[in-house]
Amino acid sequence: MYRDSERRHYLDVDLLVAPERFAAAEGVLADLGFTYLPLMMERPVDRPAHERTWYREADSATIDLHRTIVGAGVSADEVWTALSGATQPLRLAGRQLAGLNAEATAFVVALHAAQHGSGAPRSLGDLRLAVERFAYELWEAAALLAARLQAAEALAVGLRLVPAGERLAADLGLPTSVAAATLLRSTTPPETALGFAWLTELPAARAKARFLWGTLIPDRSFVRGTSRLAGGGTLGLLCAYLWRWAWLLYRAPRGWLAWRAARRDGW
Repeated sequence: MYRDSERRHYLDVDLLVAPERFAAAEGVLADLGFTYLPLMMERPVDRPAHERTWYREADSATIDLHRTIVGAGVSADEVWTALSGATQPLRLAGRQLAGLNAEATAFVVALHAAQHGSGAPRSLGDLRLAVERFAYELWEAAALLAARLQAAEALAVGLRLVPAGERLAADLGLPTSVAAATLLRSTTPPETALGFAWLTELPAARAKARFLWGTLIPDRSFVRGTSRLAGGGTLGLLCAYLWRWAWLLYRAPRGWLAWRAARRDGW
């Protein structure tokens, strides 16, 4: 997508790993000096996060280790099977790696834009270039891949974030009505908005209660990983929990309003 004469600066590296090899891959990163970096709004319960972020202080390297891709409606195993079969050789630092081929790249670029939304200029810039430089036939192949992975809605939402992509989505016959959670992500919502989406997606009262409990009172190891306050013994841990509750309470109203708006405009 980028020409040899062009430079694209990266903030992190995204690696997709076979689900059964995920723990082993994290072990390799730990051996290389990386540390798992939990995020404040990461879900310690309910379902596995689609990625986990690892950071190495020595050189400020950041790696997002993916078990799946946001927007795909199939299992992580099916995502891995499809994308690991859509690769081409990639030369990097004197080594040959497996990178995505053109149609898989187009697919991932559009889903990445849908995930991070209109407030992420870097992913939107990637999307504009992909729409401009990839042939229509390649986008047709990307749409077939999206249908296979139950990601046609996310592909549509992502493409429609830029004018040329909106026309392309119409030509490809992509869905015009999408789920509220998919639409919500495309707006770069407040931090707590997706929490309301995840909560309402859970089918049973017990699952909802477990989600709420895990959000409000997550495991101590999770709190220690997300808050510097928790390093001060029992008192510090209590302060970290209090800070988390205040953080959630302060941001919940904006998140709720954003989620309500997405539910109104989506389905």
